Amino acid sequence: GINAEYGDLPMVVCLSDCLFYWDRQDVLRPIAIRVEYKNGKEAPSFWFPPPKEAAEDSHEYLSWMLAKMYFNSANMQIHAILTHFVKAHAVVETFAVATYRNLPR
Repeated sequence: GINAEYGDLPMVVCLSDCLFYWDRQDVLRPIAIRVEYKNGKEAPSFWFPPPKEAAEDSHEYLSWMLAKMYFNSANMQIHAILTHFVKAHAVVETFAVATYRNLPR
């Protein structure tokens, strides 16, 4: 995981992976989510979708929702850092600054 601090509060981003299955109805379905916290000595935990008859306040359903939240958070961090920052700011801004410095006034 990634450790950071925001004031006095620790912030942790857990590593997570998701296994998907493309079914015959052309729907992409999650099969399992792996959540791993590397700084601890715990083994990675695997979460599976709850059965259809599970209630929304059951342990299986709430654990699955928490695993989905970890996965979506990690996915958004990858998008914010790699896709947005690198492609929009780190690359494009260098050309903007170089152009500004080299064009006659």
